[in-house]
Order: sequence, then structure tokens, then C-alpha cells
Amino acid sequence: MSDVHETYDYVVDWMEINGDSLKYLVFGGDMANYWSSGASTVKRLKTYAVDHNVTPIFTMGNHEWMGGSEKEFEEVTGFSRTGIKNNPAEDGFTIYTLGASSYSTDSSFNEEDIQELSYALAGSDLASPFLIISHYPLHSGDGRSGRNVTALIELLNQYPNVFFFWGHNHHHDINMGTIKTAGDIITPADSNKSIPINFTYCNSGHIGHEHGPESGKDGTGVRAEICSDGNETIVVLSILDIFGRTLANECVTLGQMISVDITAPVGGATPDRTGIVSGGAAIENLSWSPTVNERFEYDTAYTVSFNLKANPGITFSSSPLVTVNGMPAQSELIDSNTVSVYYTFSKTMPDPRNSVTYVKTSTICDGKEYAIVLDGVAMNNIAVTGSTSYYDYKGLSYIKPSIEGKYLTICCLEEAEKATWTFISAGKENKWYIKNGDLYLYASAPRSLVLSNVPQAWTYGEMGDKGVQLHINLEGENCNLNYGGDTVVDMVYPSINNKSTLAIYEKAVYEETV
Repeated sequence: MSDVHETYDYVVDWMEINGDSLKYLVFGGDMANYWSSGASTVKRLKTYAVDHNVTPIFTMGNHEWMGGSEKEFEEVTGFSRTGIKNNPAEDGFTIYTLGASSYSTDSSFNEEDIQELSYALAGSDLASPFLIISHYPLHSGDGRSGRNVTALIELLNQYPNVFFFWGHNHHHDINMGTIKTAGDIITPADSNKSIPINFTYCNSGHIGHEHGPESGKDGTGVRAEICSDGNETIVVLSILDIFGRTLANECVTLGQMISVDITAPVGGATPDRTGIVSGGAAIENLSWSPTVNERFEYDTAYTVSFNLKANPGITFSSSPLVTVNGMPAQSELIDSNTVSVYYTFSKTMPDPRNSVTYVKTSTICDGKEYAIVLDGVAMNNIAVTGSTSYYDYKGLSYIKPSIEGKYLTICCLEEAEKATWTFISAGKENKWYIKNGDLYLYASAPRSLVLSNVPQAWTYGEMGDKGVQLHINLEGENCNLNYGGDTVVDMVYPSINNKSTLAIYEKAVYEETV
């Protein structure tokens, strides 16, 4: 249930009618109007739940931020704002709270919270329900907007075992008291374009009071019943009011999970035509799009399509959860014995004969070649005058390479030649010359990286508390160009303190595979 807003008696009334045999009592935020009274309300709810042998779980709402803080919420409730709140291996399902990240009335989700949720989903059992208790809704309603909502929906659409519960909108939202399932349409709070969902989307009800319980808008909560026979998991959701009336009901069946392993496409390699299946089915009619004759092309995204045919004695009462190489795939039930599946892989690497690939490194070696990348752009040996647009560095031009994971690719051999630097040891104290042809890279003044025909020694190693660095000391000045790999690091100059990311990628050696 959500949005108690200090109506403790409504919780008691609902529980007396609908609370038998509950294992968890989960609150979706806004237990009170302001934190000054919220802490005492939470303590009363905790005591009530424990006295009735129910485990309480609390989600942070925007009203918990009013006069309060994330730290205070955690100290009183015993729960962090986001994360898994039960033992999924023991329960057979996951309860994940996605608390409000601020006091905003808009449905705003942090990028960090979405990333954290993506890790939890990726590590979960796709055959068991994953219940997300969010204070904010995903859809546009009550005249409120949102942030990062579409991105969150795109993540959730990869996991048909997700059950997303929402509160917050309990004034004039027509979606109150509704349950939407895979295939239904919602309009994201940060968009005006409706999109289909591939998960279950349920209003947590409104247990607080505004209109009175007789209106059917208040005094409501959701009862979730989960059972599994080892083959299928059935989740029954019922939105109930304090009189025991059912306002909405939905039964969702999660079929068995089928894992498929298919060799991922690699440019120049022959395609996998068979795959390996575990989960009571066999692959039929496997094909690739675009069509592959003998070998995969470079720099191309391929989609594999196939049918899963149930083994003798097995039928599909619903579309099973299908993974390809551990990632959720799109599936559609054709009949009780057949499921259609498709999955799109990431692009194959560009043709190494027409491009140059580099691999991110945290060490450098004498005589080897590297690309030096500052804030996503690679330095090259083209001298310029003045500043270079957004990057306020004089003396050098830059190119924007393709970066995927630890790999960097420059698709033009001519550009790659200009942006590839050889590191030459100066002989002691980890000093280096950074050279491209007859030109050396060095810093002549603060925020000024330039080229010279005269060698300039750089220092590379451990410097203070900033970790591994690429460093040069200028006479009479302190100009540290810090190298921190994946992390955002300080670039310290006289009277200037900027944040920037420097990464070094080692040039890969291409060998033709026969």
C-alpha cells in the first residue's frame, strides 16, 4: 500500500479485513506529510506489523524528504532508499524498493538508481517475480511530468517477470486502482508518445484519505499472492479496499525459463546455425537478419530468429521466459507447442583492415603505441591556433573515436595514424617522451597541449592520492594532467580546478585468422 499520510487507522482497518496470512507489509512511500511526524508514524506502523507477525518494508516517498533526509529515513525504517529488501533465494521472488530521490512532485528517477536496478535485474532469476515498489509512477498523470522515465521503461521491458507498483498520484489520476499487463499502453511521464509495456504495472492503491473510503479512491491496497509448482509461477494481484471489496484483479502466469546459447556474431566468422537449448525445448528454423551467407560482415548488428519447439510431454500455457546468452529475448507464444523468439546482438567490430582498434590500458610500455583520449576525444598531431571549441586546449586538434566498453576504434587509417602516439622511456623516474612522427606532445602552459620538435619529458606513475597519472612539471608552474582510467579526475592548473577524464588506449595488433 502507498501514501498513508498519517492515516494509521486506515492501515489497521485494511489489515483486519485483508491482512490474513501476509508475509510482508510493504509501504510505497509518503507514510506522513512531513518527517517531523513521519518518524513516529513509521514507528507505529513497524510495531503494528511486527505484532501481527508481518515483516514491514518501507519505501521513501517525496514527503519523507520534507524536513527529513535519506540518512534519517534509513535510521528509523532500517531500510536503504533503494535495493533488494528480502531473500529472493528463500522466498522465490524479489522485493526491490525504488524510493523517491528528492522532494520533487514529478516522477524523476536518478540515472544512478536506474543503473543500480539494472544490475539487480541482470543478476536475478528470470523465472521468478521481481516486485519493484516505487513511490513514483511511470505514466503521465495528475498533471505531473518526469525525468528518465522512458529510459527506465526501456530497461523494464527487457524483463517480463517485473511487477512495478506505484503510488504518489492519488488526486485526479484516472489510472488509480488499475492493473496493466504486458501489451498494454502507457504514456511515459517524460514524453507525449504512448508506448507498450512488457511487464506488469500495478497501482499500489491509496490507503490515505482525501475523498473518504466510500469513494473507492481511498483506503485501498494490493494483495499479491504468489505460488509456483516448479514449472510455472502464478501471481494474483487484487486491489482491495477497507471493506474487503475487490476493485481490480489480475492473474499473471510466468512460464518456465528456457536458456539458449548462441555464438555471438563476429566479423569474418561463420554463423552459428544450431545453438544450444536447456529447458525442455529444441530450436527450429534458426535464421539471421541481415541474411548471412558464409561469414558475418563487420560493423553490423545482427538479429537471430528461431522457434522453440516443446519436447514431447511438455506444453506451453504461456510464453516462457527465454534468454539468449543470459540476456532476455523477445518471445511470442504461437501455440501450445511453439514459441517464436528473436534477439538482437551488439554490432560486430569494424573491419580491422580498414580501421584501427585500441584497448583501454592502465599501464604503458616503452616503444608501444597509444591513443590519448580526453573527455571522449582523441588528441592528434594536427597543430591549430587558438582554442578548440568546447575543449579549451591550444595547439592540438581532436577527433571523436568510437568507444564501446574497453575498445576504441578509429575507422579511418589516415586519422588513426595522426592520433597514434608512441611512448618512449626517458630512462629514469618513469619519464617518457610522447611522440608522433617528428612531433612531441607536451604542455607549454596551463590548459595548453601543443606540439614541438624538441623532446619534452613526461612523468608517469603514482602521484600523491590521485592514483596513476600522466604528469608534466613546467618550470615555475604546476600543471598536472591526471590519469585515472574510468574515473573522473582532477585536472589541476594554477588557479583552475576542473574535472576531466583522461584514458589511454593501447593500439591492438591485427592478425588475420585463417
